[in-house]
Amino acid sequence: MKTSENDNYFMCKDTFLHLLYLALLEIRAASDIKTANYFADIFHNIPKHLSNDWDSGKAKETLEVIMKKAGKYGMENEIIDLIEHCKSHIKKS
Repeated sequence: MKTSENDNYFMCKDTFLHLLYLALLEIRAASDIKTANYFADIFHNIPKHLSNDWDSGKAKETLEVIMKKAGKYGMENEIIDLIEHCKSHIKKS
């Protein structure tokens, strides 16, 4: 997933925390264990990424890891939907 200059606001720690929050909601709402496991695998490293020094490079790396794992499970569209929801939430805040 490519990011543009206009997406810089999206690359802060708080946004990734909100994205993790949404992923945890998806895990709770999953109708089957396979889907819950996919979401868990895609997002479980976010806290580790956030605990290290943070900059735009780390943000892009974290987003790339998320999207690579989403691709592994064929869930790119679901994750993009979460990201877009997150972006709209951040814009309103």
